Amino acid sequence: MSGILADEMGLGKTVQTIAMLSLLMLCGARGPFLVLAPKSTLCNWAAEFAKWLPQARVLLLQGTKEERQVLIEEMLRPGNFDVVLTSYEMMLRESGEVAKRYWRYVAS
Repeated sequence: MSGILADEMGLGKTVQTIAMLSLLMLCGARGPFLVLAPKSTLCNWAAEFAKWLPQARVLLLQGTKEERQVLIEEMLRPGNFDVVLTSYEMMLRESGEVAKRYWRYVAS
């Protein structure tokens, strides 16, 4: 099933999404999950994951081309993460690598 959370900023979409991923994980869905968000909100997303779902292994896919390449080669492997958190721009730049993966759920 798909769904849309579309309302004004500041009403809790981030926490609702993390809560949904938490529930999925509690029900046995091990991911991996992909979360795409505006670049300006990535630090907030990471902080909210640390606060509300600290057991999730979150991979923040951002940085220079060289930094991203290291993350892709060393960390973007099955079993190394539960959630990949990245921006729309990084998704476009790394679409080949990201598209190779199977994503249980994608939140955008």
